[in-house]
Amino acid sequence: MGHYGCQHFGGCSVKLVIFDIDGTLTDTNDVDLECYFRALSDEFGANNSNHTVIEDDLVTDSGFAQATYAKIHGIHPPESVMSTLKARFMRYLQTAFSEDPRRFQEIPGASHLLARLMNNAAWGVAIATGCWLQSATFKLEQLRISFRPLPTATSDDAPRKSSIVSLTIQRALQHYAQQSFSKIVFVGDRHWDLKIAEATKLGFIGRGSDGTLALSGASCTVRDYLDPDSFMHLLETVSVPNSGSQPASKAHCA
Repeated sequence: MGHYGCQHFGGCSVKLVIFDIDGTLTDTNDVDLECYFRALSDEFGANNSNHTVIEDDLVTDSGFAQATYAKIHGIHPPESVMSTLKARFMRYLQTAFSEDPRRFQEIPGASHLLARLMNNAAWGVAIATGCWLQSATFKLEQLRISFRPLPTATSDDAPRKSSIVSLTIQRALQHYAQQSFSKIVFVGDRHWDLKIAEATKLGFIGRGSDGTLALSGASCTVRDYLDPDSFMHLLETVSVPNSGSQPASKAHCA
C-alpha cells in the first residue's frame, strides 16, 4: 500500500478522513467480540485450547476466522463455511440487540460529527472496518448513524486491515472524483490502526480514553466527538504518527 499525497499527482484540495467503526463510531467492541467468539466456537469448535495468535493486520472478522479454521482443520475455510459463520454471528448480534440494546451505543457526538463532515466541501468521509459489511451496517443503522453513500470497505473485501484501508482510499478517490487527496487522516481505536497509519503516512487520531494509544505513539487522542470544532482543528493539524519516538506533547480533547 503506497502513499496517497498530492506529491504523486497534480494539484488537489480535497482532504479525506477515514473512520473505523467498533470502538471509533460505535461503543460495541464488547458485544461484538462476545457474539463473534461464540459463533467461532459453535461453527469451528474454537476454544481456549486452540487459541489463535495472528499478526495485527489480520485481526479482522475474515482474517481471524480464516486463521482459526486453518489452525483447527489444517485447510483454508471454504466460502460456504464462512457464510455459515457470518449468518450465525449475525443471529447472535441481532439477538443481543433485541435482549439489551443498551450494549449498542454511539460514541458520543459521532453521528453529529459525521453529518457535519458530510456537509463540508473541503473534506471527504469514508469508512474502513475490519467488520463484515452486514454487521457493520446493522450496528450503524440501529444507532441511526448515517453512513450512506460514503465509500466503504470491510472485511468482506479483504482479510487484512491495511488492504481494507487501501481499498477505502481507492473507492474514495472515485467517489469524490479526485486524483489524490491533499491530506488523509485515519481515525481508529486500536494499536494496529495506529501502525497502519504510520506505515502508510496517514495522519492518525486515536479514539480512546485509557491512554493506550498515546503510550503507543499517537500524538492525538479523543474520548468522544462532543466538541466538533476541536475535532475539526485536529483534522487540520494532526501529523503522521511515529511510534519510534514519543511525541513531545499529547493532544487530548473531550
